[in-house]
Amino acid sequence: MDLGSVTIYALAKKLGIDHPYRVQYAIEQLIKNKHLIRNSNNGVIVRVRDQDNFKGLIHIPWYGEVSCGPASAYAHDSIQGFLPVSPSVIHSRDVSRLFALRAVGDSMTHARIGGHGVNQGDFVLVERLDGWDKASDGAYIISVIEDCANLKMIRVDNAHRRIFLLSESSNPKPPIVISRDDMDYYRLIGKAVEVIKIPAESSGVAYG
Repeated sequence: MDLGSVTIYALAKKLGIDHPYRVQYAIEQLIKNKHLIRNSNNGVIVRVRDQDNFKGLIHIPWYGEVSCGPASAYAHDSIQGFLPVSPSVIHSRDVSRLFALRAVGDSMTHARIGGHGVNQGDFVLVERLDGWDKASDGAYIISVIEDCANLKMIRVDNAHRRIFLLSESSNPKPPIVISRDDMDYYRLIGKAVEVIKIPAESSGVAYG
């Protein structure tokens, strides 16, 4: 069903809600949290699960920057904006768990996230994770350490009850080493699943 084809007043009446603005607010919150998607061209509103038939742009919430070097990019808890992408850009089936961060630094240029390294200015698409136990060895994860968001590869050292957060570039930085006993002091917020490369300059190639 296209919610955009039904007036807010008709939805309120159908749902038995006395104030239409409450319906409008609920729809906007569902869009903001990526349970619904709005086509920015024609106003069509559909469920995330119906995205295969959705021809508009999907707006991924953008939370600011992520450090790919020394931890210096402050971790925002509020949405800084939205990254509009077409549906085929996203390979994850659960769009509602995705958000975007802008890369700062050059210590992950040799990473392979969706087949791509990460350069300064690229956008990294991140799938939310609920805790350190959800991170698998060798995954590219985003952690919050000393209030800064970091993108690193995680390596698990079970023998010494430690994890290592590693950079991957021609000029790698020292690893971040965290004891299992101290992990409650640091947050794991997600794993990187895709890199949207920002071209340095236009190639002049036309598509169509």
